Amino acid sequence: MSTYPATALRYLGLTVRVESRDPQDLAWLEEFLAPPFELVDSVAADCAVSCEVDAERHAALLREGMQSDGATLACFALEQRVVNLPVWSAHRWDRLVYDEEFNVFYRRLPGAPHVQLLTPPGNSAARIGLMRAVREFATKQAWRSGGLVVHAAALAMGDDGFMLAGSKGAGKTSLLTHMLRHREARFVSGDRVQLALTDDGPVIRGLPTLVSLRAETLAMFPELRDQLAARAYQHELRLGEAPAIAVSAPRSANGGRSLSPAQFCELLGVTRTVKARLAAVLFPRVTLARGKIDLEPLCAERAAARLAGTLFRRTFSAQAGLFDLDIDDPVSEGSLEEQCRAVASRVPCFECRLGLDAYNDPAGIDSLLDPLRG
Repeated sequence: MSTYPATALRYLGLTVRVESRDPQDLAWLEEFLAPPFELVDSVAADCAVSCEVDAERHAALLREGMQSDGATLACFALEQRVVNLPVWSAHRWDRLVYDEEFNVFYRRLPGAPHVQLLTPPGNSAARIGLMRAVREFATKQAWRSGGLVVHAAALAMGDDGFMLAGSKGAGKTSLLTHMLRHREARFVSGDRVQLALTDDGPVIRGLPTLVSLRAETLAMFPELRDQLAARAYQHELRLGEAPAIAVSAPRSANGGRSLSPAQFCELLGVTRTVKARLAAVLFPRVTLARGKIDLEPLCAERAAARLAGTLFRRTFSAQAGLFDLDIDDPVSEGSLEEQCRAVASRVPCFECRLGLDAYNDPAGIDSLLDPLRG
């Protein structure tokens, strides 16, 4: 067993042990993933993720290059696609891949499920790779537990949870930001939700992701944009690690900013919560028409089809995967469609058309909530 500092995080009964030479990596990870991931005092774990820092090994692997036949391995479920990474150095290890975006290698170690990251020193982006590895094991568990993994934002008000489901650009983040201005609102998730059918009804739980605030979204909330401009948020840093003055806060390609869930909640002055009973599903759609927010109730058949279209792709495959658990039970498409129909028959679902004046009146959130709360 490694002598590195370690933490243990639990999601839906799955415990992931995480090790890193730098304890600040673990502190950042805990801040990013909690509270949906519970911090536990447990040496025994179902799977593990570790981070190794070694400039020489990293450089040597880069020189070796990828497998000659161009093979790739399905690794991460992102939005509605699966990220396939090139297989490296097949003559040594069967499951070693390289992630150019974060300049890290992922290696599946033999024995119990354990993925090791290899990064050169000073690579702050490796923290995102570390988070993705832990979250991918949790996503496997989310599918294995019999629920759905939905491309959605979510919030809670009192005992009621509201899921904003849709593809990239549908308006989820802007609607979430607007609704979180309500005095009762609490943050559940920014872009990924685990939805489970329970004896008490459908329940939503967050699977933490970066919160991407596009320039168009920030333009709709000028006060928030100005507050963000004064903050030194960098999503690879904890709240306490960021410098006091925003001198060079990185921007995304679209002119926006990406924040950790903790940074997003601090910016809006809201708290985070683990889960909520699902009271309504909204499918946002941005329009170019004048007007505010218009709700159209959807019949169960239409709602089920819309919900099925927002599910994350699964990384189950016939070949051995990087993040396979000891028992991976692929979920049939028929089972997923049946669950979507069950949710749509139990929970009110609406198309939520977002006009050009949708966010001008924060006080209007109460009138939006009336039909959602039945």
